[in-house]
Amino acid sequence: MANKRRPKKIRAPYKRYVYKSNNFVANSDDEEDQIHNDDELESTLQATNNARFKGAVNIQSIYVLSDQVNYAGKMWPWSKFEKTDVLQCALQGHNPAYKQMITEQQNMGDHMVFPVEIFVRIFEILNDWGKLKPKFMRVCKLFYLIILPMIYKHPRLKATNFFNFVDSMANNKALGGYIRSLDLSYIIQSGKNAFVAKLLKRTGKNLQEFVAPQTSFGIGPMYALKNCENLQVLDLRLVSETLNLGELFKSIRNLKQLTLLSFPRSSIEIHDYGEIKWPPKLTFLRLSGGISDDFLYHLELPELITCLEFAHCPAISDLGFRQVLFRVGANLKTLKVQYPMPGLKRDSLDQVFIYCPNLTVLEITVDYVSSMFFDEQYLGYTDKPRPLRTLYVSSSGMLGTLSRLDPIDLAVALNDGRLPNLKHMLCTAKLGWNPDSDAIGYIADELDERHGGLYIGY
Repeated sequence: MANKRRPKKIRAPYKRYVYKSNNFVANSDDEEDQIHNDDELESTLQATNNARFKGAVNIQSIYVLSDQVNYAGKMWPWSKFEKTDVLQCALQGHNPAYKQMITEQQNMGDHMVFPVEIFVRIFEILNDWGKLKPKFMRVCKLFYLIILPMIYKHPRLKATNFFNFVDSMANNKALGGYIRSLDLSYIIQSGKNAFVAKLLKRTGKNLQEFVAPQTSFGIGPMYALKNCENLQVLDLRLVSETLNLGELFKSIRNLKQLTLLSFPRSSIEIHDYGEIKWPPKLTFLRLSGGISDDFLYHLELPELITCLEFAHCPAISDLGFRQVLFRVGANLKTLKVQYPMPGLKRDSLDQVFIYCPNLTVLEITVDYVSSMFFDEQYLGYTDKPRPLRTLYVSSSGMLGTLSRLDPIDLAVALNDGRLPNLKHMLCTAKLGWNPDSDAIGYIADELDERHGGLYIGY
């Protein structure tokens, strides 16, 4: 039984101005009531106007609907209709002003157009400066098509915009093809495995660089890595969750373009060394986590490895470390050993220059070197100039490390020509070096003459 007290639904007439429609939309509710009267009125007015002029010129209503023309002084103040000289239109059979405007627009189309390549170059410069804003895409469709790939090429993700970014990737799959670098290092609590796996699946086609978040990197993201065939950089150093190295090697086995790999800080030791298959183009390797001496003994690194880093490896001892340097030290251009490495002794790094004669960048910690590090016994003369250009010296600040290295030994090595290419040296104030001493002054002057410098950080 119907509810008679409920008010009836009445559809309000929908009216808007449409060209030659007398303010009624086609197929509207009021069209049937007006169509008969409109036909009679239009035919009567047209016949009357045609009869007044010689030759019975057919006069039609003329409308110029354009927002690009300035009609100041050419419009009626209330109706905002254009003032048209009806007599001139009747005599000539057309609107001369309208025809002149069409001719000018056609002539403007023949003029030189600003090249799109210049727009692209301008936006690339703004993007490098960090001044490319998304609001620029509102100018026109051309700007939208140019700026959209630039913004999504290297997205700047934080905890405040991470969820919106994930929703955008889920709603528009085409956006994933623009992304080349995905840096999630600022994502702490929001970086769930499901979200990370979804992003890797959406962006895996053209993704070249990936930095994992600080929370976790589980099975889902590792399986999604298999689809990133063009991945070149895989940085897992910030991952705090324990990672299975066996699953990791299975995921990166088919990444033919991978050149940089950083292990997580905490990982499960691998026992089946037959599963280890390194990417063929790997040149940078950062070892950390549950890496043991047994792993280093069975390690068969690619011949292209030129950069090797050690950090947070509590299970590596002095023997395993020297075994790696003995096997791949001649190919290394960069070697970095960062604190803490509790398995190393106080003289484990003394023979670095012997194992790695081709180093250009070296980072050491005074906790693992002796006072003879710069002596001629370990830093001797060579047939060709030693290529070392940059030296980093850090310290944990523990007892006994203040007097471990003496700046006089380094000054003597520079004076004897055993470090002829050294230009930059960065050390910490925890070394206890006096900036006003003669040795420090000589080192600073010598490096300054080589267009470098000595930098002491705090």
